[in-house]
Amino acid sequence: MATISPISEEPRFTVSDFALTVLAGFAGVLMVAVALGPFVDQATLLISSLFGQYAGHLLGMWFVLRRRGSSFGALGLDIEPSDGIYLFAGVALQFVIVLAFTPVAEWIGAEESSQTLAEQIPDLEGAAVQALLVLSVALVAPVTEEIMFRGLLPKVLGRWMGEGFSFTVAALVFAFFHLLGVSGENLAQSLMLLVPQLFLVGLVLGWQARRRRRLGVAIFIHSGFNLVAVLALLFAPDTFT
Repeated sequence: MATISPISEEPRFTVSDFALTVLAGFAGVLMVAVALGPFVDQATLLISSLFGQYAGHLLGMWFVLRRRGSSFGALGLDIEPSDGIYLFAGVALQFVIVLAFTPVAEWIGAEESSQTLAEQIPDLEGAAVQALLVLSVALVAPVTEEIMFRGLLPKVLGRWMGEGFSFTVAALVFAFFHLLGVSGENLAQSLMLLVPQLFLVGLVLGWQARRRRRLGVAIFIHSGFNLVAVLALLFAPDTFT
């Protein structure tokens, strides 16, 4: 007699799963600071902290996925060679966002980036340090953040709201997440400038992830967007200010 295999259900991810992923990244930063802080210069510590944060996020997600009996593929981590062309879409998106928000920046008198990381980048010297920075910001960050904010978080939110709204809320969380790198005196500026910019970027990335049912295109758009920003901060810090 033939037997029918049970239908495997998609894992039900929870808020605690996402919270664990976020906290794991901050734990990675703390571990790097404790282990390397007293022994390395500021540039080395900055780069190491970035890699520590993203490694922590990824390890946190790996733990969540293993606990749920799932995989990164279930979160949409599927990249095809043809996705690479969308790097240029990300570059274009960066310039569109800058042009659109230049009047706002002038109105509030924003003369420089409000993020602590962005303030430190122009001072980094040495080809190796700069190359590692570009690698972390333009490759590691897009992959990690897309899995978090376009892969895991919409699935968490989807338990209470429709798919379209879950991606919209995820875009808002993505924008506010970046306030964690903002100094207190620049909080008001960030709320008026940084958050709306990144919310719009998050909507574009979420639209692509939802439309294609995978993250490859969103990762490359995110990568191109970040690449322009980090190169500008390294070699032409006055360009986007």
